[in-house]
Amino acid sequence: MKRRDLLTGSRLDATHPPIANRMTFIESLEILEPLYQMTEETHRRLMEEISPLKSPMEAEILDRYRSYLYY
Repeated sequence: MKRRDLLTGSRLDATHPPIANRMTFIESLEILEPLYQMTEETHRRLMEEISPLKSPMEAEILDRYRSYLYY
């Protein structure tokens, strides 16, 4: 990461720690293979099983967000 990017990303806005610090931390981690990898078939079945929940969850999230905005 370039020094300029670190300085630019070190401002404290609405998040903490600054994004530059987060990026430095992530880049320092070893990349390991996952212990479990879902097969395409398992993923397809999982998505099929939870798909009926998508619309109600979206509605709940939007309702909560709107109530937060307007109250």
